Amino acid sequence: MPVARLGRPSLRPGAYVYCGSANGPGGLRARLARHLRADKRRHWHIDHLLAAARVDDLVALPGGNECDLVARFAAVVGNNSPVPGFGSSDCRRCRAHLLAVPADFAWPAMPATAPLTQRQAGADDADAIAAVFSPSFRLLDFLPALHTVAEDRAFIADVILRDCDVLVAEHQGTIIAFLARDGAEIRLLYTHPDFLGRGAASMLLQAAKASGVDALELWCFQANTRARRFYEHHGFAAIAFTDGADNEEKTPDVRYRWRRSG
Repeated sequence: MPVARLGRPSLRPGAYVYCGSANGPGGLRARLARHLRADKRRHWHIDHLLAAARVDDLVALPGGNECDLVARFAAVVGNNSPVPGFGSSDCRRCRAHLLAVPADFAWPAMPATAPLTQRQAGADDADAIAAVFSPSFRLLDFLPALHTVAEDRAFIADVILRDCDVLVAEHQGTIIAFLARDGAEIRLLYTHPDFLGRGAASMLLQAAKASGVDALELWCFQANTRARRFYEHHGFAAIAFTDGADNEEKTPDVRYRWRRSG
């Protein structure tokens, strides 16, 4: 491939997995259409590969993250990146976004994915919502551990469900994500760790935007880079940064705002 910055690499014949994003104009549909078009100017690394490769399959995960996809595929096919830096020039997390698939690898059958549904939460959902909140919040391992799981449950039941409009996303009847909103303020938005990247949070955020409010605001920890990328992808802009003196965890945070255009 004539990519000088990558040392003009060569790839052996075989199968490869490439993970990318679609954050530009037109979203996923426009990006995939471009990848599949032959008459295009070669701009990205993947353009040079597709000039000689055949696309066998496409997997699209709205609201997903390419780095998470690389990690998931690497756990299945092995973490073999034949061209360091391929597709990851601006990524500090991944060695590359292209993985080689072993010649003897047999892809597992992909189960049908049940659609996600959403509904208004009620008082009876406190346990199920807390079962999402506790493990998801504990993924933020840069925070001090201030509350027990039982205290989390009480917070959901006695504060969030009392003071907020709460939407839940369900997968086959099980709550996997929730969004708690108090007017224009998003108090909480969490997805169970087993369902990250499935689009549940995006679905709930779109519902909040469609609720009739002219703007939405929220706080996010500065170190929570995954959440910050998510909100910025969905049109939120940072409007203030603090040292965290006013939050319970005393951890630097950032204020985000989304405003309806027009």
